[in-house]
Amino acid sequence: MRKALVSETPDPENIGRRDRILRELRHQITVQGISGITMRDLALASGVATKTLYNLFGSKDALVSESVRESYRIVTGSITETNGGINGVERLVSYVVASAKFNLSEPIYTRAMIYAYYSADSSLVSFHRDFHDYLGGAIRGFLVEMQQSGDLNDWSSPRILSRQISEAIISTAAEWTREVLGDKELVNASLLAVLSQMLAHLSVPLGAEVRSRIRALSEKLDGGVKVSRKKPGAS
Repeated sequence: MRKALVSETPDPENIGRRDRILRELRHQITVQGISGITMRDLALASGVATKTLYNLFGSKDALVSESVRESYRIVTGSITETNGGINGVERLVSYVVASAKFNLSEPIYTRAMIYAYYSADSSLVSFHRDFHDYLGGAIRGFLVEMQQSGDLNDWSSPRILSRQISEAIISTAAEWTREVLGDKELVNASLLAVLSQMLAHLSVPLGAEVRSRIRALSEKLDGGVKVSRKKPGAS
């Protein structure tokens, strides 16, 4: 069973310390990456005792996971406030766009987190798991909603598909961190990866609509070049 974070206490003093520590953690991640951070140095920079840091969060692993959770709270909050009334697939699209835009707004932090995700060792076991949990949790909710409305086939597994979609988002972000994708391409490339991943799971009417959307995204990413297929028997 996963240990509940002591940082979730409603005590105002602890909340203030927690926020200050997470801000400093975020700063240190952008400066030296996760591997270079020590609990002692983080406590000193945050103005708290090392013991307090452990009492609030439990471990460096839990601290980093909490930073990931905060990021996805921001993303989820941004679409809940503005898109609460739209259907499941559009909410998923909004979530993917918001995630990509968050990455663009915090490029150094995001690159450090993506690097840590792919290089995580035994000291960051739950970080890798939580990265998927926080990203995939919201996505799974959208998929369940889509399945209930008939937009997602009843044989599809929201649990499995949400993990596949979250991996598609993470791998696209990784391409961006390696500069395979430019800043202007990240949003559309993320949408293309996600919509392509879920296409086979959609109802026929929605599938046709999403297929058209995928085609438009592909053409936009390819510079507007449309590749025509030859008809059978054509020379």
